[in-house]
Amino acid sequence: MTIEPLHSLGNLRVLGLGETSIRDASLFTLQGLTGLESLYLKNDKLTDLSPLASLVNLQILDVRGNCIEDFTPVDHVSNVSGDSDQGCIQ
Repeated sequence: MTIEPLHSLGNLRVLGLGETSIRDASLFTLQGLTGLESLYLKNDKLTDLSPLASLVNLQILDVRGNCIEDFTPVDHVSNVSGDSDQGCIQ
């Protein structure tokens, strides 16, 4: 799945990409979504949240069911749902 066309939607506020099998490299496409407030990435194939660090308006992030070990890139997000290294998708 490609999410490349989303990069130009800077005013998008809510985005659900859960269970789409996107990978870490795809998250760089989301860096231009500066208005994004809620992002749902449940049960994808993610391990690295650093591309989301620039989403300063992000308030809700759901990354449950991914293999995330480091949540510090999204410390600014007030509501993060995730489970560190549980539910890892290999």
